[in-house]
Amino acid sequence: MYQIKLLKEAKDFIDSLDIKMKTKVLRTIMLLAKFGGFLKEPHSKKLQSYDLYELRIKLSSNIVRLFYFHDNGEIYVITSGFVKKNPIKLIKK
Repeated sequence: MYQIKLLKEAKDFIDSLDIKMKTKVLRTIMLLAKFGGFLKEPHSKKLQSYDLYELRIKLSSNIVRLFYFHDNGEIYVITSGFVKKNPIKLIKK
């Protein structure tokens, strides 16, 4: 298992989510702890041109992204997160 560190901003963000999304986010973090750098899409994706990755969580039409990086491939640091807005839903309103 790999070590996961949550920065305060990421922890506060996760704590603000509703229980279903929070559960799915924590499950995805557990996958990162288990598979580390071997975790790929749809759960994890490297951001182009940066040594930064995102955990990608989708529940129904809700989408959450958590940014993280790794230190020596052993420790994964989750820095922050956000709820991604669905542009199609916004256009229909």
